[in-house]
Amino acid sequence: MSQWTDLYKQKLTTPEEAVKLVKDHDWVDYGMASSQPIVLDKALAARKDELKDIKVRTAFSLAPRQIVEADPNRDIFYHDELAHERLRPQTLFQRIE
Repeated sequence: MSQWTDLYKQKLTTPEEAVKLVKDHDWVDYGMASSQPIVLDKALAARKDELKDIKVRTAFSLAPRQIVEADPNRDIFYHDELAHERLRPQTLFQRIE
């Protein structure tokens, strides 16, 4: 077994365990478009009542963000992306036109 696969297996965890690393006032980077972490987004949204002042950097979501659904007023999760409001294909094309 190669060294990198051993390291990978040591770090492999569940989304719920991974988002336990997020603390109050942290920045979280989601990436953009199809590379966004859908299962981590869901797990982070589930921690809404445990956290405060989380800033999420993301761009051009192709699917609705669970943090937006869980906190539509941005009281916990502040996100500033191009199209964060419940992006649907029809609104995407309206914005591009």
